[in-house]
Amino acid sequence: MKKKLLIENTNLSLNVKLIGFGQWDEEAILQRGKWLPYFTVGTDCPQLPSRHNSARQRGEHCRSVELRLPVLITKALADNGYDLVSVASNDWFVAGISGSPAKVLVWADEAGVMLALPEPNMAARIGLTLSDRAPPLGMTSIGVARGAAQVYEALRLLHSLQTHPATVLSSRLEARLAAMPATERTREVRQRIGQDVFREALMDLWQGRCAVTGLAPPPELLRASHAKPWAKASDTERLDPFNGLLLSVHLDAMFDSGLIGFSDEGALLCSQRLEMVVRPHFGIESGLRLRAHTPGHLPYLAWHREFIFRREGE
Repeated sequence: MKKKLLIENTNLSLNVKLIGFGQWDEEAILQRGKWLPYFTVGTDCPQLPSRHNSARQRGEHCRSVELRLPVLITKALADNGYDLVSVASNDWFVAGISGSPAKVLVWADEAGVMLALPEPNMAARIGLTLSDRAPPLGMTSIGVARGAAQVYEALRLLHSLQTHPATVLSSRLEARLAAMPATERTREVRQRIGQDVFREALMDLWQGRCAVTGLAPPPELLRASHAKPWAKASDTERLDPFNGLLLSVHLDAMFDSGLIGFSDEGALLCSQRLEMVVRPHFGIESGLRLRAHTPGHLPYLAWHREFIFRREGE
């Protein structure tokens, strides 16, 4: 059957298919929604962990057993391109990306939403609080997101980064080079194709919007700006999405030449060489800043400030 429930603390209503034990399920969903209601995932009884194997659950009404994840978490996963795949043996929910081996394990409780990730240091790089809990098998770290906004942003970043990891970008680069005659595979051509691949990843990460203005001009007016230039970066750094900002063409030119930089807090820094009288013509005004950035960007922004940004007298 279907019941229409009103989600507490939001204006959103939705249909939830109740499964399992009839009236007991309905009461559980209505009463247990402390900060969010619960979405039910059915699992055949023989596959359940032992703590779910009570005699009552294995009774004649055991059509399926429900493990619960807050509805807004399942909605955040779906909105950001993840599919709920299954429940892992340790009760973590497994979410995957169609057509990709990438996955994230999810656990929600009153303290927040825990995301277990396979990529080393990824939880810290996207700004999640690290958990001291041991990661599940196959995962390397656990990050905790608190509040709907942080959950959504973390999943958005993860989807983009898991869809365009440096290894996949490198494979794309090599595949495009392999399709060219060997005589044309010069260092300059490799860099140009690498920049194209890198730009595709940043277009997705920044949702086709300038990292400073937030505007979405025609794509031709956006550039993938390396903080640590291609020529100075390692192979991994060259295609690391954190080593780049998607900027409008005029901001890209300024960033690339060191006329502007960014602080660790994301504030736009202006070189003294960019005179005050000139700045308004390019929309450079007090208070401009990156509309979003994460700890993963910080080492690259610091490198840019030290070696590219032109301070007073330079």
